[in-house]
Amino acid sequence: LEKQKKYLPSLIEALKGAKECVTKAANSDDINKCFAPVKEINNKLGDATKEYDIKDLNEIEKMKIIKNIDKEIKDTQATANCVSKNDKTTDVIICTEGRLNPQESTTTIQNITETNSTNQ
Repeated sequence: LEKQKKYLPSLIEALKGAKECVTKAANSDDINKCFAPVKEINNKLGDATKEYDIKDLNEIEKMKIIKNIDKEIKDTQATANCVSKNDKTTDVIICTEGRLNPQESTTTIQNITETNSTNQ
């Protein structure tokens, strides 16, 4: 959680920069360069950053990427808000429930519940 508290605000700013950069990108290489700051922070957090391999980059593809970035910004902001208020991972997961991808949240809660049941 300490890493998240430290890096999530920077990640949000990097995602916003990537979004702006993508609008000007001419090809997949440009788009992947847009994500370099995001990738650097994700590496510190131990998360993977998606690589893009788009043969014919066009406005529709850019809009899809921007939509994904918007979702990632929203989810990261929700997580950052919860991380800043809590000191336990389980409390953060409960806090983010319903604010992130519902499937992701439910799966995470289920895994923690199963782990806690097994450990008792």
